[in-house]
Amino acid sequence: VTGGNAWAQKNMQGIGANATLNIGEDGGGIGSSMKYQYNLSNYFRLEPSFSYYSVDDDGFDATFLLNGHLFFFSPRPFRPYFFAGIGYVDFQEKHSSYYYNEVENTSDFGVNAGLGIDWRMSHVLSLQVEVGPLIGVSDDDEFAGRLNIGLTYNF
Repeated sequence: VTGGNAWAQKNMQGIGANATLNIGEDGGGIGSSMKYQYNLSNYFRLEPSFSYYSVDDDGFDATFLLNGHLFFFSPRPFRPYFFAGIGYVDFQEKHSSYYYNEVENTSDFGVNAGLGIDWRMSHVLSLQVEVGPLIGVSDDDEFAGRLNIGLTYNF
């Protein structure tokens, strides 16, 4: 059994990486993310992240998001949370026919939200799993579902 201070997270920081699956209406991609985390309190964390995806046909090519994580419980080894964020998204769309192949990129404002679980495997290492939608807001709104699985080193 750990004491309350052993899992206290206020002012704790972390750096990490995610494996990301991005599934849209017409395609998607797999990618990786780099992230930085800063716990403003034991219940709220800020996380800027940059993701890059390999895109088959249509899908998000790159994202830069600033998410806020709101934890449902006080610090403990296994905690669910809600996240929401805003940022920059780049959507790649391939148009092809018998005569030509064209790739169109649109860069827009984006929003995302969802649910996650933070499993503190040790005081310095945690595993996060997140699921939720990512939306590129433009004339042609783009939508994808995302699944993130990642590790974070906490300091």
